Amino acid sequence: NIYRHNEMTASKAQIALTWAIKQVGKNYDGMYEENNRNFYCSELVYDAYNSAGVKIEAKKIIEPEEIARDENMRKILGFEV
Repeated sequence: NIYRHNEMTASKAQIALTWAIKQVGKNYDGMYEENNRNFYCSELVYDAYNSAGVKIEAKKIIEPEEIARDENMRKILGFEV
């Protein structure tokens, strides 16, 4: 499924994308440690949104389902498996 945050504008998306591209080359965070210089997949998305000022409600370990459940997310495309 593909979701879009209600507060994500084109200019905020560009900020998030620019921030995420700067993270290329960093190690994968297989220990799921908070506040280090590495990222796991959902943490990267979460932090990219935050860099653009778009907040997502999440627990300590961010899961894809948790991002999708945020009240400001809306599904724009769904896939059947």
